[in-house]
Amino acid sequence: MATGLYYTDTRTLVGGAVAEWAFPDPVSIEADGLYRRLHALIPPASSFSVVTWEFPILANYRLSVAGVTILVEAGSSLRATGNLNDIHPSHYGLTAGLGVETQVGRLRVAPLARYTHWAPDQHPAPSNIRTQADQLEFLVLFRARSLSNAHPLGSRLSFGVLAGMSLSRDFRSVTVSEFAAVRGPLANSGYSFQHLNASFRVSGGPVSFLGGPLVSLQLPKRVSIQAQAVYRPLRSSTQVVFADGRLRLKDHRTSWEFPILTQYQWRASRARPFVELGPAFRLLQGVYGASPYGVAAGAGVKARVGHLKMAPGLRFTHWARRDPPASTDPRRSEFRILTGFSF
Repeated sequence: MATGLYYTDTRTLVGGAVAEWAFPDPVSIEADGLYRRLHALIPPASSFSVVTWEFPILANYRLSVAGVTILVEAGSSLRATGNLNDIHPSHYGLTAGLGVETQVGRLRVAPLARYTHWAPDQHPAPSNIRTQADQLEFLVLFRARSLSNAHPLGSRLSFGVLAGMSLSRDFRSVTVSEFAAVRGPLANSGYSFQHLNASFRVSGGPVSFLGGPLVSLQLPKRVSIQAQAVYRPLRSSTQVVFADGRLRLKDHRTSWEFPILTQYQWRASRARPFVELGPAFRLLQGVYGASPYGVAAGAGVKARVGHLKMAPGLRFTHWARRDPPASTDPRRSEFRILTGFSF
């Protein structure tokens, strides 16, 4: 991170897991989960960091040059953040990399340089601290041979992505005239409302589009377990009404949700209807008055199109209550239309 008197020259260690889906040579698809801290120093001796998880989803291409395997990769990256310290890094970017791959025993080892360009930060903090948009990393990837050839669960394990949208707005429309317990969109706005003759109206923003990676494990008797990491923005707009005029404020917050669902499916003609149920967890960023856990249930139909499996469906999620509740809290009950794509 760098701006003004806030800077860092720290080299950050990055680590995590990698999964790869092989297509006919020389193409493959790779998904990573990488843990990384963003450090900032405030002279002369103060420091803090923002915790991030990066999820690059990349297409790999291998070519042989003079007996050396060159690895070229490109795709998109998603990023979850925590411990924000009033800093709001963006959650998506574009990634490209170049490296050399060699075989070492049963492992394929690939040292490479990877470049990511992140979108602009969502809303810079009052201190004007911004993260660097351009990120260059040196990584070493270690890959074992395909699970499908080495483990009986390999043919039952599938990976993919999930995309969809919410059917309701993230917040209810409310009007509040008491500022003694202001929270949520106005808490960090830089204004003091406690002693003003004013009221504010919070309105839900447009419906949210959401998406992220998924992994599914097929069990016996038509049962499977599916884990998902879903990026979901939370949108609202706030109108503050003073005695002598009006001030409009906009608010945009984010969350990462992690449903872990048990699915049961049965065969009907060429499609497979399914039902699902399980707990849901979420990582909230700048969201007040919301519980980090809930329960999710849904139903849909699975179908195969060539090598691609599609699963459109409807899901209901109910989040636990958090005390003390407030009228400006996000909705606890939500319906979504979702479609999973897996290989």
